Amino acid sequence: PYVIDTGDIDASSSAVLAEETAWVNGPFSVQGEFIYSFVDPNGGSTLNFSGVYGEASWFLTGESRPYNPVVGDFKRIQPRHNFNFGKGGWGALELAARFSHTDLSDGAVHGGRLNEFMTGVNWYLNPHLRWTFNYGMGRVWDGSQGNGDFYIFQTRMGIDL
Repeated sequence: PYVIDTGDIDASSSAVLAEETAWVNGPFSVQGEFIYSFVDPNGGSTLNFSGVYGEASWFLTGESRPYNPVVGDFKRIQPRHNFNFGKGGWGALELAARFSHTDLSDGAVHGGRLNEFMTGVNWYLNPHLRWTFNYGMGRVWDGSQGNGDFYIFQTRMGIDL
């Protein structure tokens, strides 16, 4: 089940405003975003929902996060030395931390609020293979499943061809 969720809203229109920014200095990067949603329900006053996050990361192995200004996003990480067991190549290793807040409650909609703090280690074995390990904790209030704390450990392996 979702821990926060507005459910279905019978609306005539909606709009979203968002601003995202990032800064990179060698192996260190910082990124954040603010998003604000306006929803005009049929037969009610405008609802306002918002979210914000901030994150920072540092490459222990010295790589830098490349940015593509033409499309406005980060390009794939190129490890200085691809993983090659027994031959000294260990790929790129990144430490990361992120805080986020989401508010899906306004007026008659009680979708809940969520604060979450996550830490992680990202291991880029080569430009096409990343293995992530994350640990985090969060607090929910006014959520669809009630109030409370949660803890997460997750690992993922991503292949980007």
